[in-house]
Amino acid sequence: LGQVLLVKRGKILLGKHRKGAYKNRYTGFIGIAAHGSSPLDAAKLAAKLSGITVGKMQYRALFDFYEEDGTHTSEYQYVSNDFSGTEVQTDDITPIWFDMDKIPFDEMPHDDRLWYPKVLEGDNFYEGYFRFSGKNLLDYRIQRKELRNKNK
Repeated sequence: LGQVLLVKRGKILLGKHRKGAYKNRYTGFIGIAAHGSSPLDAAKLAAKLSGITVGKMQYRALFDFYEEDGTHTSEYQYVSNDFSGTEVQTDDITPIWFDMDKIPFDEMPHDDRLWYPKVLEGDNFYEGYFRFSGKNLLDYRIQRKELRNKNK
């Protein structure tokens, strides 16, 4: 998976999911890397489907998500302030702008409040994992790492 957080002028554009695993919750724009595509391409496509064309993105984190049933997903996190277009609602997502100090963490996956502030602040790179049972966060670790070539 690839997720891009779109930030401009002290605001962040999040998508409220209208169906699926994140129904009625906000996230950045998350795309599934299909065969032959990268997480970066998947994140850009997810934003494009909501009317936003993303240019340069900074690779800010790699997180692994584990479920009690053994399911594992890796999610690559990007941040961009290089984008254009007008956001549009789709069958899946309603894009909404928020002030950076009013991110609706209570209406987001539980892990987001732990890593969004780190990833959005400064120019650091993070790795970590999150263990879930359904929507309940059981355990996590986030570590700052050194990374070369963060701009994509």
